[in-house]
Parts: sequence; C-alpha cells; structure tokens
Amino acid sequence: MEGEGDASGSDEVVQLEDAVELLVEHLVVPVLPRGQVDREEALSPEAQEAVARQVHATVLLYNYYHRKQFPQLEFANPERFSMSASLSVTNKNLLMYLNQAQNRLGNGVGAGLSVTDKAIVDACDIAEALDPTKDSPEMTTWPISKVAVLLLNRTKKECVLEHGSETKGVWSMFEKEITTALGGSLSSDMPVQGSSNKSVGLPSEPYVLQQIAYSEVELKTGMKHTNLRFIEEHRVYSLSKKGTATMLFLLHYDQTVDSKLKEMPLDALIERMSGPIFQSGPYPTTTSVVEYYHLLPYKEVLLNVLNRDWPLCSSLSVPKEQTFLLQRKISR
Repeated sequence: MEGEGDASGSDEVVQLEDAVELLVEHLVVPVLPRGQVDREEALSPEAQEAVARQVHATVLLYNYYHRKQFPQLEFANPERFSMSASLSVTNKNLLMYLNQAQNRLGNGVGAGLSVTDKAIVDACDIAEALDPTKDSPEMTTWPISKVAVLLLNRTKKECVLEHGSETKGVWSMFEKEITTALGGSLSSDMPVQGSSNKSVGLPSEPYVLQQIAYSEVELKTGMKHTNLRFIEEHRVYSLSKKGTATMLFLLHYDQTVDSKLKEMPLDALIERMSGPIFQSGPYPTTTSVVEYYHLLPYKEVLLNVLNRDWPLCSSLSVPKEQTFLLQRKISR
C-alpha cells in the first residue's frame, strides 16, 4: 500500500481541516498571487490552470492517499473540500479561483463551475473510483488514458525524474496524456484492449503507445529511439481521469542526462515516497511523500525493479525480430 503509516491511534491522525490546510499551504499557496491582486491577470487561463493542477493534487492526497492510511477519516466532497481550503486566513486569494465563475456573473445563477471547481470535482470522482478502502483498484476494464516512462540507467538502480513539470514542487517521471499526444483526436470513451467492446480503438495498439513513450523521452532528454532499450511494461492506475489506467514503459538508457533532469537512486526515492502524508504532533507538517505525489501510483513497480537481480546489458541495439516479438507479446 502506498505511503503506509501507523493508524493505530486517532490522536495521531491529522483531521480533514488541518490536513487540507497543510496541503494547500504546501502546494497551492506558492502559485497564488500575493499582495495587491490584478484580478484580470490572476484569472488568466494560465493562472487558473496552474492553481487547478495544484488543487487537484491536494484533493487526491487527502481523499485517497491520506484516507488510505486512515480509513476512519471522512471523505471530503467538493463542497466540504472547498470550505476547508477556504478557512485558512493566509489563503484568501484562493477564493476567487473557487468562486471565479460565480463572481463574474454576480449572484452565481447559472454560473457553472470555475476551472478550479472542476478540478476539485474531478479529483473527488477519481478518489472515489480508486477506493481507498482497497489495497489497489481493479483496473482490468479501465481504458488507457496516459503513457508514462520509467527511464532507468545501466545498473537499473537509478531513474530519471523531472521537477515541477506536472505540479509545481512535485517530482515526476515522464507522463503524457494520450489525447494530448494525438492532438486531442482520441475520445475518452474509446475502447481499449480487454474491453468488451470489440471495435478496438487506438489505445489498444501497443506499438502506438510505445511510440508515444519514445517520443516523450526524446522530447524531454534528446535521447533517440536507438539509444534506448525496452525492458517491460506495466498497467497502473491514473490520477488524471476517473476510472482510467496508465501504461508504464520501463526503458533503459546509457548516456549523459540533461542537467535540467535528475538521476535519483531508487532506494532513496522509495524511502522519500514512503510513510504517512503528514508528520503528526503538536504542530503537524507535510512529509516528503507530498513532493513525490506523481510517483505514488508506480511505487510497487519501483520496489519490484529495486529488488530484482538484473543482468547487465552489453548493448542498446535491439534486433528488428526482437522488437517484432516484443510487440506481439504486449498485444496479447
């Protein structure tokens, strides 16, 4: 279970209001405007998206990961979460993102939801679908909505991470939404391999998913396809869209990594993303787990990689027949 903690005593549990406040302070406040606010600039599409991404992570960290450790905690529905997030006196500027649409139309009649409001609703839906009462979600019928890459060095003891690309202040591996990679041409309802609907759509084509993975690595690192070796793939749950999965590709590289990226030992990484979300006590604080939020779905894969005895690869070249057999294996 991701981020296992000691749930033996209720006095050790950080309750909803305190937990949300701590997460908002850590993740959301750094992207909020400070001091006198230029409302038009603060509510630009870019600013709204930035705040929404941080809030989305905050909701899932509480509603899924924190409640997975402490199931007795209540679920924060969108209304309850918004109320808890707004209580902190230091976060008054967050209110205009939560109420942006209503403020624009006066009393809010027919106003709909702001970008941040929608992010809260979506994250709550995702947390419910993942179900924190279970060790892991049942994903066999979930469509694939994202491709991710765990880029491992020659020893398989270090991986490549980037900082702040998905959520400010949070580490992540390379991830790409399929709809984004394909220019938005893929329907979220499109069936995938294993679905009962046999009109198979693009996500069921393993070759296409692999190409998205290789393209994302080249974009982020400059490494060419010929300088990478496919190791294996895993299906994990996604934190981006309700009831969808991520296809995680493990790739091996053997060259210098861009200085804007970080090579991190797997043992250190797993240690930092393990344990509770909060350090409880008289003055609770967030732990390093929050900074590795995007990696939490992949923790079991990372542990498996770390604990496995790997043969050393003498060459990065992959024969064409091996690639063909590999693609057939994945497509089964």
